[in-house]
Amino acid sequence: MLGESNDFVGLLDHLQDLGLLDTGAYFVVGVTRDTYDLQKPQEFLQGIFEYIITNKTVLAYRHFFSIVHTPPLDPKYNEFKQIVDRYLELPPFNLTNHLKEETTNISRMIKPEASYLYDAVTLYAEVVTEIISEGGDYTDGRLIIGRIQGRTYKSAFGYLTKIDDNGDTQGNFSLIMCKQKNGLWGMFPVGTFQQDPEGGALPVLHGGAGIHWIHGKPPPDEPECGFKHERCIPEKSTFKTHFETFQNLS
Repeated sequence: MLGESNDFVGLLDHLQDLGLLDTGAYFVVGVTRDTYDLQKPQEFLQGIFEYIITNKTVLAYRHFFSIVHTPPLDPKYNEFKQIVDRYLELPPFNLTNHLKEETTNISRMIKPEASYLYDAVTLYAEVVTEIISEGGDYTDGRLIIGRIQGRTYKSAFGYLTKIDDNGDTQGNFSLIMCKQKNGLWGMFPVGTFQQDPEGGALPVLHGGAGIHWIHGKPPPDEPECGFKHERCIPEKSTFKTHFETFQNLS
């Protein structure tokens, strides 16, 4: 399920009310585009208007984990967001931060896409600078892309990231699950996805030993008989087959 951090509470509570989580046969995988905040592990278990985490919600979240952006490693990332916020108020954007005017000095929420854009422009500028210093043609798009492919760089998040042969960047994602730490229930990292060392197209989960499965193992991704019972249709009996044949002849 793709959604914001507080979208999953209602779904899991409803599944709990319907009794679908009683057997452990169902498990919800969430995907959120926001950056996971290590300082707010409880926000996944809170509703939009309800900040108290109930025992019912904690029980429901035993059947849930989420894939999130790995938290930034660079200690200066907050400074980076403040710089982005200031530039948004300047031409040609002219996007006023009204929260800053009406209350205290509050920065607006800066989405991860700002970091991706910064990385892309910085990487392009570095490659073009190299080409110019070597006397090459910086208007040659194939030359620029060829230099970018296979390149490793440090992102605004603080990760060392590599561009593959298709020009795609390696994602930095973590797996989080409901746990209790220091008396606080929240969603905490149990593993990270990293590039396959054998060159596979999909990232590989490192860690994951802390995943608590209800029955000690992951539930099947599909019921034995299929979602529509299509693989367990009983064969026609001999009597029914002969009766249908008699009807057709009649």
